[in-house]
Amino acid sequence: MNNQFTWLHIGLGSFHRAHQAWYLHRLIASGDKRWHIAAGNIRNDAEQVVQALAAQGGRYVLETVSPEGEREYEEITSIQKLLPWQAGLQPLINEGANPQTKVIAFTVTEGGYYLNTRHKLETSNPDLQADLAGE
Repeated sequence: MNNQFTWLHIGLGSFHRAHQAWYLHRLIASGDKRWHIAAGNIRNDAEQVVQALAAQGGRYVLETVSPEGEREYEEITSIQKLLPWQAGLQPLINEGANPQTKVIAFTVTEGGYYLNTRHKLETSNPDLQADLAGE
């Protein structure tokens, strides 16, 4: 990796891979090779995605479908460092503290908002209660 700058992304889900990673891939493909993405998750429930990407060197194929049903495929290469999940999140903390890291971004899935069917905050959720209590 000869890139000068790191974009640390937390939340290595489909949205990030189909949008932010794609945009950075397009920047790199246009000739600006100063950037790369380092990515990982704060929860361990999607570690299989990190492991699969690591086995592929961060590369994956993005499928896009037009409104007419036409499909296009593009290999995305912007994710160049995969951070394994660890209790305490030390790999993410270390990468975020690295002077080469210039951007720290994250995505939250719809389920991460803790809203009920009326789109009101679910204050009875144990995870949310712990966060609100500063735990």
